[in-house]
Amino acid sequence: MPSTADDARARIEAVVADVRRRLLAELPERVARNAALARAAVSGDAAAADALRIDLHSLAGSAGTVGLPALGAQARALEMEILSATEARVWPAGFADRVAALAAD
Repeated sequence: MPSTADDARARIEAVVADVRRRLLAELPERVARNAALARAAVSGDAAAADALRIDLHSLAGSAGTVGLPALGAQARALEMEILSATEARVWPAGFADRVAALAAD
């Protein structure tokens, strides 16, 4: 007979798998939305930069939690680029393209 710990582990794994499926299903729309925010941010829209940073931070954490470390690392790197760019007031070349290319490998 499975233990209570085994039951709990199975329930947690099922929840994580469901969150992963939803994250992957929503990723194309999320990337498109973030690419639009990136283009606006590079054009000087500070609110777009902030919204993008917040979403990339969330994506980085979620991706890591559900076993998508490469996606999480990409999102985290882009988040750090935003922090640097807003501080320096200079956006790195190709930033919006890198956001648009964000993908789960």
